[in-house]
Amino acid sequence: MSKSNVESLIVASTPTIDSSEILVRARRSHNVIVRRVVEDSDPGSDLSTVTKVLELVVPSNSKYLVPSSSNGSENRRGPRPILVSLSDPITARDILRNKKLLSTSEMFKKVTMTDVFPKQTECLKKAPEDLKLRQSQGEQNLTIKYLKGVPTVISIKNIASSKN
Repeated sequence: MSKSNVESLIVASTPTIDSSEILVRARRSHNVIVRRVVEDSDPGSDLSTVTKVLELVVPSNSKYLVPSSSNGSENRRGPRPILVSLSDPITARDILRNKKLLSTSEMFKKVTMTDVFPKQTECLKKAPEDLKLRQSQGEQNLTIKYLKGVPTVISIKNIASSKN
């Protein structure tokens, strides 16, 4: 199988991302979602708590914090996720890279951080389901590969033959 045939198969099986999704991802690249932060009745305390969390993860980068907001209704069983907007995507990336440092703090041990939003979560869950479905139908040598940021099920032997 030629390289162009493999590429056309991959393009044909790749989920499409519309331009609005690309714009939304670019705009959200400045954001980090902080979960499991204990909420206080004082609305201003969220910002100070998030600042402490960020100082623990990446010292001196919390100065780039833009005022944040809690998402979801207050009647939930647990604390609402907090959307933290930062001045640039590099700071957000550094925070996400160092988020494991939260486990060293007794106060913030249960706090989690992510940059994945609902539509991305849906897309990430769909790829393993597609993989299992295709494997149950008898297809072999399949794997999940990220093509342009989208998880896609592809055949391993097609990749190997395209490298030659």
